[in-house]
Amino acid sequence: MNNPLRNHSTKCVYRGREGKMLVCELPLECVLPVIDYKGKVTRTLAKAVAYAKNVIANFNFKSIYSSLCRGRRSPYARAISDFFNVPVIRKARLKRYRGEVGDRIGMLVEDDTMVTAVSVCIYNAKGELIEGGPAIIEGESPIWVYTATERNPGARGGRIEVTAADMPGNITVREFVV
Repeated sequence: MNNPLRNHSTKCVYRGREGKMLVCELPLECVLPVIDYKGKVTRTLAKAVAYAKNVIANFNFKSIYSSLCRGRRSPYARAISDFFNVPVIRKARLKRYRGEVGDRIGMLVEDDTMVTAVSVCIYNAKGELIEGGPAIIEGESPIWVYTATERNPGARGGRIEVTAADMPGNITVREFVV
């Protein structure tokens, strides 16, 4: 029997959906990183698959990913995608921070699924750690707020380090100069 798809396996991806076999062109991003970093990509993909399996096994996590799925996308595929996407710290509002107790620092932090934690470390102009701790989220918005608990007389010229984490445990760190 002559199969017209037999010689095209390196250029196609076969996907089974609802009892039908689909033949799709191989996405370019699937080809490029595997060529040079095959061992590392394979290990990372294995970790992503393990994470996705844990998500599917946990009802609460599965419901979070299910609510974000559109069209035919599964929670499993969404979890794998989330594994490869780190949170992004867009900006920090430092205009109101003057180094006084009670000053608030707002941070815009986003992720494709959910940001689970944001923490802040405040350093003075000499680079010494003054304070640090978790930020809290304001309602349903992507704005996280940290309220200063220590006086920082050397605030100007200092820096603020913001760390964000998402559900798979990806961590992003960004520094802002006061």
